[in-house]
Order: sequence, then C-alpha cells, then structure tokens
Amino acid sequence: MYYIKRVLIIALVMILLLIIASAVLLLYLRSGHWRPYRDEVTELYEYRYYRELGRTTIKALTEQGQQLEILDLPYEYKGTPVTELGYHQGLIDYLLTSSAVKTVYVPYTATYIELDFPNLEQIFVCRLIYGLSSDAIIFVPSGNYETVISHSTKNQHGNPIEIIKKANISFNFNYEESPNEGYFRIDNTEYGGKITQPQYQPKREGYTFAGWYKDADCTDAWDFENDLTPEEAVDDEGVAVYQETILYAKWSKI
Repeated sequence: MYYIKRVLIIALVMILLLIIASAVLLLYLRSGHWRPYRDEVTELYEYRYYRELGRTTIKALTEQGQQLEILDLPYEYKGTPVTELGYHQGLIDYLLTSSAVKTVYVPYTATYIELDFPNLEQIFVCRLIYGLSSDAIIFVPSGNYETVISHSTKNQHGNPIEIIKKANISFNFNYEESPNEGYFRIDNTEYGGKITQPQYQPKREGYTFAGWYKDADCTDAWDFENDLTPEEAVDDEGVAVYQETILYAKWSKI
C-alpha cells in the first residue's frame, strides 16, 4: 500500500511539473523571444529587429507613414543598421507600399529594396543596390555614376540610362576608412538654391558629430538658412554644366 501511494505521489508531482513546464513554454512561444527577431512598431515604420544579428528591416510603413510624400528612411534602429527595405520570406516578397510617396531617400546602409510606390517621382540611392528597379528618376552619387551605367544601354538594375542622374549634393563622412566610400547621403537641388539639412546625423565610434562644413578641414561651416549652391553654368553650346556641392562632416573626439 505504501509503495502504491509513493508511486501516485511521484506521478502527481511529475504531472504538475509537466503542466508548469507546458505553461512556461506556451508563454515563451507567445512572447516571441524564441525568434531571432522582434517585430516593433513606431510612428512611421514597422521594424523587424534582429538584435543578435545586428541588423534591422523596415518591413512596412504604418498608416501615418503611408501619408508622407517625402520618405526619408532612417539608417539605423536601436543602434543596428537598417539593411532591408521590405523583405523576402519563402516565395513571397513583402514590399513597402504607398500611393502618396513621391520622393524616397534610401539610407546608405540598405542593401535590399522592395518598393511599391506607383506615384514615385525620384529616389536617392547613395550606394549600389542590385535589383533596384524603378520608373522614377534615380539619383546616384557622382562617384558611382559611371559604374551604374557602364554595362550597356541599360544599367545592371534594368533601368534606362535616361532616368539615372548624378546628384549635385553629397554629404561626406570625411574620415579615412569611412563606410560607403565616404557617402553618407545625397540630394539634388536647383543651382543657386538652398540645401535641405539632413534629418539624421552621421555617427562615428569615439566621436560626436559637430556639423556640416564646406571644406574637408572643417574651417567654414555651411549655413543651411543662408548659404546657396553655385549658380547654373553652361558650356559653349549652352548645355548646363554639372556642379557638385560636397558638405563634409566635422567630428569632435569624445
């Protein structure tokens, strides 16, 4: 009799432990912590944040994000680079979609893009991104322009050469061994016009960003309220001459 009671007690304890373990497992699965990523939502974007892998995907625009005409995408989230705009899962491509967006600034960290913006007019891409296809004007850094169009009458993305333009504004990291061949951001403006100050500031380990300057030695700061780009110049045949304005980041050592 004693032996039977002991066996029953052990069995009940094991059942209780199994119930507790099952409940803990269920809570863990529901929490999503078992996944290599976490889906998080901010005011404008839905992120897929891969903390352990050190990268982030912008998987969608929120309802408020879809109302923007100018989409200036961030280059980082929680200290990790934004490497994908839209994403691919299985046989399905998940695109960033919006009928309102007319201008897109692609972060220099992005290596993959899936966009569905039917009214897009211009897109600024400051690094080579294979697979980018668009009917909008594609602005690229002057330093990458020849590479983009070098393969034939169409570039490697399948876009006609006519829609690929050199951006006339570039923001340079301005230090040796900087990422993306020194390009932090590009823009384009009418000659003789003002430059829009970037929404995001560059980062450098061990330094703080101290503003944008007209020269690499950072002796003359650019005044975004008053300074203008050069006036339009033409050659002997009356064709406008390309002129690039480069702004250089200044760094203060921490």
